[in-house]
Amino acid sequence: MTLDVTTGVLEWTPTGEQGGLKSVTVRGVNEGGTTDLTFNVNTLFT
Repeated sequence: MTLDVTTGVLEWTPTGEQGGLKSVTVRGVNEGGTTDLTFNVNTLFT
């Protein structure tokens, strides 16, 4: 999984064992502190 810090685009190519509902947390850290963003991704293979 990669996050382009310029565009904010998150890219991920899941494998077969990574299908289904997954929770993803992205953490941002700078001199002002730390913040987390958590969201769900539902991967379906057709």
